[in-house]
Amino acid sequence: MKYLIIALSFLYFTSCSTEDPLTITQCIDDEISVFFPQACEGSGDLTKWIFNGQDVFCFNQGTCIADGIALIYDGECNLICTLGGVDGNEICDGLNWSDNAEFVGVVFRY
Repeated sequence: MKYLIIALSFLYFTSCSTEDPLTITQCIDDEISVFFPQACEGSGDLTKWIFNGQDVFCFNQGTCIADGIALIYDGECNLICTLGGVDGNEICDGLNWSDNAEFVGVVFRY
């Protein structure tokens, strides 16, 4: 019985993660104040994705601009690519975004 309680306690304490999957880095937080004054109110957003094995952040301008863009940054605020625009670009870092990006969640809506 003692071993069962120890095993269950071990599972309880190691199976739960308290880390928020939508955690952002300080530089991404700083970038929000630069980006959102230029975004479309009501449709601009910041979303988190897993792309090419790393956490990335998509700053989406929104729909008030016909040829709006989405800027993709890594967690250290390095611009990886720009999606959308006049040509409707879907290639990011040599890969098709739709086929290689996994949505994590919405960080911020404007």
